[in-house]
Amino acid sequence: MKKGCSPTRLVYNEPMPHIVIEYSVSLKPQLDITNVMQSCVQILTKSKQFDPSAIKARALSYSDVILAENVTDFVHVTLSIIEGRSVDIRRQLTQSVYRQLRTLIPQDSIVVTVDLKEINKATYCK
Repeated sequence: MKKGCSPTRLVYNEPMPHIVIEYSVSLKPQLDITNVMQSCVQILTKSKQFDPSAIKARALSYSDVILAENVTDFVHVTLSIIEGRSVDIRRQLTQSVYRQLRTLIPQDSIVVTVDLKEINKATYCK
């Protein structure tokens, strides 16, 4: 068992979403990544699915990538949330994040994608 992990700590009353933003390092000069993170946090907050104080966001830039032909850069967001929400709610979350990203990043040459992963309550440990 991981340090700090006990069977009693595996039960959570409040879901704890993670937002991980991955992007091409070449976007750093033109992309306000703090604004992108804050926008994603606001969307999850407005969904009323999460305790705003539990939402965590982080960003990682990559210099070593291979992209599709005619694609110069990418931004990919992964939302990780505790399992149990309906497909409709999960779809609304990803679509809302995607629409906001496309507002912030309108260039067609930048591939924008969003995925949502469910965290298994039985195996997640904090």
